[in-house]
Amino acid sequence: MHDEFSIASASAASQAREVQPAASRLSFRSSLLLASTFSLNWAIWHTEWRADNLAFAFALVTFVLLAIATVVRSGRALEPWINRLVLPLLVGAFAFFFHMLLSFAPNDAYFGPLLLTAATLVGLGLVQNPAVERWRIPLFLVVYAALGVWRIKATPAPHIDVWVWHNEALDALLHGRNPYAGSMPNIYEDAKFYDPSMVVDGRVLTGFQYPPVSLYFALPGYLLGDYRYSLLAGMLVAGACMAYTRPNGFGAIAMAVWLCCPRALFILEHGWTEPMLVMLVAVFLCCVVRAPKYAFIPLGLLIAGKQYMAIFLPLVWLLPTKDGVPRGNVGLVVRAVVAGGVVTLPFFLINPKAFFECMVLLQLRQPFRVESLSLVAWWFIQFGKRLPDWLGFASLLPTTALAFWRCERTPAGFATGLAFVSFVFFGLSKQAFGNYYFFTLGVICCAIAFASQDVRRPAG
Repeated sequence: MHDEFSIASASAASQAREVQPAASRLSFRSSLLLASTFSLNWAIWHTEWRADNLAFAFALVTFVLLAIATVVRSGRALEPWINRLVLPLLVGAFAFFFHMLLSFAPNDAYFGPLLLTAATLVGLGLVQNPAVERWRIPLFLVVYAALGVWRIKATPAPHIDVWVWHNEALDALLHGRNPYAGSMPNIYEDAKFYDPSMVVDGRVLTGFQYPPVSLYFALPGYLLGDYRYSLLAGMLVAGACMAYTRPNGFGAIAMAVWLCCPRALFILEHGWTEPMLVMLVAVFLCCVVRAPKYAFIPLGLLIAGKQYMAIFLPLVWLLPTKDGVPRGNVGLVVRAVVAGGVVTLPFFLINPKAFFECMVLLQLRQPFRVESLSLVAWWFIQFGKRLPDWLGFASLLPTTALAFWRCERTPAGFATGLAFVSFVFFGLSKQAFGNYYFFTLGVICCAIAFASQDVRRPAG
């Protein structure tokens, strides 16, 4: 199987001699962003439940690349040299990705052939051939959907609180109980993952830990038998938005980089909510480009989708406006806040105290996790001292200011700024794991996919 992947990649490289590669149109900034996806993929791969030194090294490389991509506006003199390297680097990166993905089930009767088919379709996409792209992208999405369904069915009950708590909350919702009141089961042997004072008789004294948007989004999948089907649908929608916003180019490659992340199926398996967030970013940018009057809906759901997402709201002013001035986005932000409030306030009004404890106090009480992929964890491992917990929030001001100073007022500029600010925020937090950075990876891929959508359009 490993040799077949290598043959598929080599075949794609040989076709590049006859067909003009899509990489020939890659800008300097997009090339830096693409390089950052490689290093971030490696970092995510090397951290599962504990970050190692290699993961920290790749995270540092990712930070440097994202910082340069945010600051440097043009490097056209280097683009011809860079584009000569892009295709072989993509071939090598995807060969590694699929090699790692194969480790999930190397001898499975269904997974291996599906993965080989996906690898072949990705290989075909490394060259620009409009006739192939018409059927390649939808076929790849169908194959990836099959891979996702296989992964969900192969692990029907993952041993992680995120999966258990989602099911508890969704069951409560469907039976008319408030998912933010009551308690949740502690599935672990001890209380090390929570504030010890909150664990009593095998229960964690808190309700559901994610905002209502997660419940609404997970509900269709839950009704179909597993809420992770909703997450898989979100991954497919995000990938389609990336691929079809820039046909026959790097949109489809950006989609493949995100969906073929070696940890993508692992994150789906464990039921983390980041696929939903990336989907909302991708749909929001699609609306900005093609249907601006509806952009407030995915933006509102995005900022209400997880507790920390609202802190990135100022970056909306990086988007183009009808008259080209920042104040044009005030209307977009106001409508987005209202939309987010509409889906959130009902649960708050039912029981304000319980909702506040779940959304805010639980997060503040979460213990420091030394196994995190963050500077705080690395510093503690190296020197035995903890850095302040507020460093992540303190980083928002300089990173956001840098994004405003150097990023273009385009959809890609917004995504670039969001990727940089979120990466630094996670990297300075007391808890940061692969699923956190899977969100940043998806946003970087959005930045690459929307790089050609630079025409000013009304966003508010």
